[in-house]
Amino acid sequence: MKSEDFRSFLNKYKLSKQQAMHIFGFKKTTYHKYTSPKYEEEISNSVSIICECLDHMGKGKAKRYLELKLSTHRDKSVRKLLT
Repeated sequence: MKSEDFRSFLNKYKLSKQQAMHIFGFKKTTYHKYTSPKYEEEISNSVSIICECLDHMGKGKAKRYLELKLSTHRDKSVRKLLT
């Protein structure tokens, strides 16, 4: 999985920067490397496996999983999934 694939995954589920950082456990620098167009960073296996599993689940189950994962975030505005 490359950076552009990861960006398209985030766009597909309309995940914000804070939401993606919380779901995948990223720090700001990791998020920047994985989403920046100037870096063609190879995404780690654990992140790509999660993305593939969510795509395989289908939109409804993936949305429920993301909502469950985001429900533990301390900021109430980040908890809400836009899809």
